[in-house]
Amino acid sequence: MKALPHITRQIKATVQEVLPSTGLAYAVDDASRTWGITRSTPGTGLANLQLGQRVELTVIGHPEFELVSGYAPLN
Repeated sequence: MKALPHITRQIKATVQEVLPSTGLAYAVDDASRTWGITRSTPGTGLANLQLGQRVELTVIGHPEFELVSGYAPLN
């Protein structure tokens, strides 16, 4: 199987919703794009995220999609 080319970048975003019982959280960046964080995404843990909190997302870009591969709180 051929490896997909990818680009890693950092994006600052604000937590908009945290659903720890379903294992999801959503953050919106300054360009109004919504990013999903799952319970398996490396970071501080969904239970530690709060609405309005600023986070830095590590995003991996592939030719046809982008996904969050990690996150860290900024404040």
